Amino acid sequence: MCLSNVYVDKKKQENLLIQEATRVSVNGENIQIQTLIGESKSMEGYYISQVDLLDNYMILEKKDKANA
Repeated sequence: MCLSNVYVDKKKQENLLIQEATRVSVNGENIQIQTLIGESKSMEGYYISQVDLLDNYMILEKKDKANA
């Protein structure tokens, strides 16, 4: 089973949003993240900027309001 960490802006420990995410769903402006233990987090106004399947992490970045 592959679990991924989700970070905001950069892959740094202080930017860790969710550890061991099992599912990430995108619905329009909303990114829904779920963990193995059932924790869920919703991120609105962000986009997925990077997914690294080898190192099991994802980076979310805030959408620029001027370009939205």
